[in-house]
This record gives sequence, structure tokens and C-alpha cells, in this order.
Amino acid sequence: MKLKEVPKNVRKKNAAVDGKRVPLIWTDETEKCFEEFKKTLCSNLVPALPNFDVTMILSTDACEYGYGAVLEQIIDEVNYPIAYFSKSYTQTQRKYSTSEKELLTVVMSIEYFHQYLYGKFFIVYTDHQPLTWILHKTNTHPRLERWLIRLSQYNFEIMYKPGKDNIVADMLSRLPDENQYTDSDNDYLDNLVAAVEEVDTPNFSTV
Repeated sequence: MKLKEVPKNVRKKNAAVDGKRVPLIWTDETEKCFEEFKKTLCSNLVPALPNFDVTMILSTDACEYGYGAVLEQIIDEVNYPIAYFSKSYTQTQRKYSTSEKELLTVVMSIEYFHQYLYGKFFIVYTDHQPLTWILHKTNTHPRLERWLIRLSQYNFEIMYKPGKDNIVADMLSRLPDENQYTDSDNDYLDNLVAAVEEVDTPNFSTV
């Protein structure tokens, strides 16, 4: 087949591949792969566009070194992911209690997805059951009180989800501790979700 015989809509730009003008041959195998690719793009494996008429669902989880969350919507009884979030703790945050880490996860995740959640009711799922009543607790630690004030501008309910069902958020929270990485850690690359670097910020405090 000559290049002129290849339809323009299936050619590379300028009909060039690696600097050489070559024809693109559309076979039955190519057609099959193309159809499978279209099905994948339309499946719930790919983040969907948000529908602001449907309630947003935010699933969160915290582990020893990091935290993560997934924003989803249930449409026609199917969970569609909208976006993902994960981050490592700072050295100070690693010293927090379990409840503090879990609430920090909720705070940071909601603020990260602010443009999706602000002004709408949404549901937060956590596998840490004490958080289901934290919004109504009084006389909390000053740190928790400050976080609750930050959350007060949002309209949401925290609900419990067993850890075995909180799979995606749990995976996103399991960032590796790079300080403990050695050549013998064969699982390091398998567990690496995202590389997060801490940047020193200038101290603007005045004396």
C-alpha cells in the first residue's frame, strides 16, 4: 500500500514516523485493539467527569507514613472514580496519634478536592470508626479543634467503612518510607505510589 492510498485520518502528522514517511496499515488486529481501547476509556477504570447533580463520595485512609483518598460517584450502581490524592506525612505528623492522622487525612483530602465539594453535601468514608462522632465532640485537643473549624465550612457526613472494603484509599495511603529504603527492600518499587518531597519554607516570623 502506498502512502497516498492511506486515509489521511489514520496517518501520523505529516505522515512521518521517526522522521520517515511510512504508511499506517489498519488490520483486523488493529481494529480489535482500538475497540478494546474505547471500551476501557468508557469503563470505571478511568476517572470520570464529575456530575455535580450526584452526591460525591470521598473515601480516606491513613497509614504509618502517609495518607490517601479517592473521590467517587455512584451512577447506575457503579462506582466511578473522579480523582485520587495521596501524600506523605511530615516528620511532625508521623508522631500524631492514629485518630489525629485519620482526621488530618479527612481535612487535607477535603481541602484538596475543595472545587468538587464546596457548597454541596457529600459523604466521607473512613475505616477509623471514632471519626464518625468526632464532628460532634466537644472539649477536644486544640489541634483537633482547629481542624474541625477548617471543616465547618463544608456540608458532609462521616460514615464508617470496614478496612477490607476501603481498598483504593488504603492503597493510596501506603507510601513508602524512603528514609528506610535499602537495596534489600525488594517490595519498594511495588509499593511506591508517588514520590513526595518536602521543601523547606522560609521563616517569615518576626522577632
